[in-house]
Amino acid sequence: MQNERHISRYISIIFRHSQLYIYNRLKKYNIGRGQQSILLVLFEHGIMTQEQLAKELKIDKANIARAIDKLEAEGYVKRERSENDRRSYNILLTEKAYGRKEDIVDVVHSWSESLTKDMSEDEKQEALRLLTKMVDNARNSDLCCKTEND
Repeated sequence: MQNERHISRYISIIFRHSQLYIYNRLKKYNIGRGQQSILLVLFEHGIMTQEQLAKELKIDKANIARAIDKLEAEGYVKRERSENDRRSYNILLTEKAYGRKEDIVDVVHSWSESLTKDMSEDEKQEALRLLTKMVDNARNSDLCCKTEND
C-alpha cells in the first residue's frame, strides 16, 4: 500500500509539471491549460461532438464547454449543428488550429523528451509499458473515472 501512494504522488507531480510546461509554451498562442488536450484529440479523431470530447477526456460537460468556448473565441475550433441530432453540435478544427498543429505537437513531444532524458531506449519502452498498464487499470476501475458523462 505504501508503494501505491508513492506512485499516485509521483503521477500527480508529473501531471502538475506537465500542465505548467505545456501552458508556458502555448500561452503565446492563447491556448490555455488543458485546451491542448482538446485540440490533440480533435487532430487525432477529426470532428467530434462536445459530449464525445467530454467522454474521451474524462472532463465534465461544464468544463469542456468553457474550454471549447475559449478555443472558439480564439479561432481554433468552430461549432456546427449536427445533422444527425439537431440538439447537438459538432466541434471542428479551423485552419488556424491546423496551422498550429506542429507547434502543439512539438511542445508535447518536447515535454516527453524532457521526462525521458537520460533513459535508455529499453527504459523508455518499459516506462511506457508500465504507464499504459496503469492507464488501463485506471480506466477499468469501478471506483474512479465516473463523471456525469458516464
